Amino acid sequence: MFKINTLFASFTTLHSFTGSDGAYPNSGLTLSGSVLYGTTSYGGSNYDGTVFKVNTDGTSYTVLKDFAYSDGSPSGTLTLSGSALYGTTAYGGNSSLGTVFQVNTDGTDYTVLKHFASDGSYPYAGLTLSGTVLYGTTGGGGSGGNGTVFAVNTDGTGFLNLHNFTASAYPYYTNSDGVAPEAKLILSGNTLYGTAAYGGSSGNGTLFAIKTNGTGFTTLYSFQALDTNTFANSDGSSPRGVVLSGNTLCGTAAYGGSSGDGTVFASIPMARDLRPCIALLASPTEVFRLPG
Repeated sequence: MFKINTLFASFTTLHSFTGSDGAYPNSGLTLSGSVLYGTTSYGGSNYDGTVFKVNTDGTSYTVLKDFAYSDGSPSGTLTLSGSALYGTTAYGGNSSLGTVFQVNTDGTDYTVLKHFASDGSYPYAGLTLSGTVLYGTTGGGGSGGNGTVFAVNTDGTGFLNLHNFTASAYPYYTNSDGVAPEAKLILSGNTLYGTAAYGGSSGNGTLFAIKTNGTGFTTLYSFQALDTNTFANSDGSSPRGVVLSGNTLCGTAAYGGSSGDGTVFASIPMARDLRPCIALLASPTEVFRLPG
């Protein structure tokens, strides 16, 4: 874990993990005042991951929760509300298919809010909070076996699957809406935006939108097929998540693009063509504009 001055004048390692206090911090950090909260996928006393906190000056590193195999392994960025941290485990729980959990910022009152079963599996991404409702995705499970968008109250009540991603055709995993939504959702008003890593018309992923009440699911864009020899295409493949700037969704795709090594993209509402947003950005990463 580190920090770097925005002018790149200094770099500081805040904490080096040793295994007993955590290992492999694969997700982002959550900041509150001068305290950073995060997770490790492995390590800790049971080697199944931790929730930790550390001051922004690197002092007072504390393990808040040591996960056991039955708990699962924390997988996404934590969401903070008051004194409560909310997160997901990619497996574990009653059916070993993952959980939504809560733990206080002082490490007390660890609670599993949701045990996934036939209604979803493997929630890899962090959660999006609106009021007292948490929104998230599962990478698998649901009625189509290809993942879900879900909502659950912060007290663990009111779980609802907002969307079940449809079954896909083997071997290219094509469908109408996407396969394996594994990135955090973005909320704007009453609309959630997200990505599916696979599926869509070419099997290479989608951008989607859905209302917070589960209505109006829309596939905004299906990423194009890859060249079978170069693994390149015009737009990217396997999108990994988006951020929202005004009315523009920006994100990354892990593969595809002109060199097959991924892209940065922007989805502009009402755009009707694909054209470069930044002409001078060098390959292998491209920036382009998607139809809205």
